[in-house]
Amino acid sequence: MKKIILTLIIGIFLLSFMGASIPHLGGVQQGECIILKQTCATCTYNNISRIIVNPSSSIVLEDVAMTRDGTFYNYSFCNTTLLGEYQVDGFGDYIGGVLTTWNYEFDVTPSGFKGVLGLFIILIVGAYAIGFIGFFGKHEWVSVLGGLAMMLLGIYIARYGLDVYRNFMTIGFSYFTIGLGGLFTLVPLIEMIRGNY
Repeated sequence: MKKIILTLIIGIFLLSFMGASIPHLGGVQQGECIILKQTCATCTYNNISRIIVNPSSSIVLEDVAMTRDGTFYNYSFCNTTLLGEYQVDGFGDYIGGVLTTWNYEFDVTPSGFKGVLGLFIILIVGAYAIGFIGFFGKHEWVSVLGGLAMMLLGIYIARYGLDVYRNFMTIGFSYFTIGLGGLFTLVPLIEMIRGNY
């Protein structure tokens, strides 16, 4: 039993090294450009051999020379139409002219943020709860505020999606949220004007 536990601990330890082996640049908004950089004081060149988008394994760029600016090499990459994780592979003549490879990753999401799905769920549940409590509890200003929050949230989801998701389901959900928020806002306002609420 001790050998199994020791093996599991060593395996987890080694997996943590493998997960940290490729540097990550963070996120970029879909359709926006990102500056890909590489630093080397002794290099005469740095090239990008390819950029792959996962999970589809689509190659979106191959064999491009980076522009040199002193000890920095950069390339402005603007083909960020596909959502997913982009892996950048490249090479340069680092120490003593020896060909050395490098790679890193970045994520393309509708909003440029990744890993905020939990926050979206909290905001959605909160806005819906405030809207429903205000509307069905006959609290007109709570209903109006909840409805406005729902409409703003729906507009944001329609534009940027939910975390890394933007498809017909998120668009449909955003329109439903906007419509329900409009209902929760307009009905109490009309009733307050009439004096019936």
